[in-house]
Amino acid sequence: YVAWALLLLPTAVAFAQPVGIDAELKRFQGKWRITELVDDGRVIPPEQIKLWLPSGGRLEIIDTAMIFVSPLDNKKTAKSFTVDPTTYPKQIAISTAETMEGLGIYRFDNEKLVVCAADPAFVERPQDFSARKGSRRMMMVLQKDDAAPAPQKLGSLPPPPPQPRVTPTPPNAAGKILTDDEVTTMLY
Repeated sequence: YVAWALLLLPTAVAFAQPVGIDAELKRFQGKWRITELVDDGRVIPPEQIKLWLPSGGRLEIIDTAMIFVSPLDNKKTAKSFTVDPTTYPKQIAISTAETMEGLGIYRFDNEKLVVCAADPAFVERPQDFSARKGSRRMMMVLQKDDAAPAPQKLGSLPPPPPQPRVTPTPPNAAGKILTDDEVTTMLY
């Protein structure tokens, strides 16, 4: 029995999480959206991110799972991750049950999460936050996604549109002062 315990000890130590991991993992929890993306030197415009990534640039992190939902068919995909906040820069590893998909580094910058990662089949883990052309790296900035619309009560109507502001005609004026809406109506 002792021999088995000694054989399994290195394995258990290799999979042990660093001290303070719970507090660090707590920062990852929640819904996120990717606001900036650079893929191997190519800067993806913000309006194209949702088309560039299979999840539309959104994900949810629950415990150590990243959950992606396809905006096309609502199919969910999950990947697991581990972090090591004791290194500099802090490290992240992203995997599926079958393969290691990404080795990277991360940092929290105020309310943003910055991740730079690479496919370990092609290159080593990044040591700096860059994704220059030819680096085969992807760098992204994520923000907490608080953009969920507020639920509306059934039967409630939206507020009425604002009324146009009418400028009163001053006394003794040579003509009427027109509002922007009146000028636009006259032009079209």
